[in-house]
Amino acid sequence: MPAGKEPSAARLAANRANAQKSTGPKTPKGKVASSRNALRHGLSITVLEDPSYGDAALRMADAIAGPDAAPDQRDRALELAYAEIDVLRVRQAKHALHALHAEGAPEPSAPEELMDAKLCAALARLDRYKRRTLSRRKRMLRAWDEQQWIESGQAATSAAAAADGSGEGDRS
Repeated sequence: MPAGKEPSAARLAANRANAQKSTGPKTPKGKVASSRNALRHGLSITVLEDPSYGDAALRMADAIAGPDAAPDQRDRALELAYAEIDVLRVRQAKHALHALHAEGAPEPSAPEELMDAKLCAALARLDRYKRRTLSRRKRMLRAWDEQQWIESGQAATSAAAAADGSGEGDRS
């Protein structure tokens, strides 16, 4: 729909009718199944909630930021570490899924038997998490790089200002 153009009354009515149809599971069985969706692979919990990764995230943040990091640098390094560990968790879940499938599957007699429908569906769900975690990691890396560039520019500006005695520097 073009910008600035209001939807028609018929379109609004159709949208409302469709919205009423898509309100989630209705039956108790459907609600139970839906509530368990996030528990299939454990990726919905944060790194801090997973005791096996919390300490690793703190160590990784220390390695990224260094021992003399300012609190804001440390926080940013911790966010980057969380994102990196989330990527690792998705890869581990995918590997475990493949291993589980491989140990229970008979030798395939044809290429189309290499992956069954359930495995493909599970891999597609993991791929959604993978895309989200890679995007988050990319955002965190950009934020980290930007902060480092700003800080190095400020240091260079201060050094240039001290060298020429003007008190002003050119950030390039």
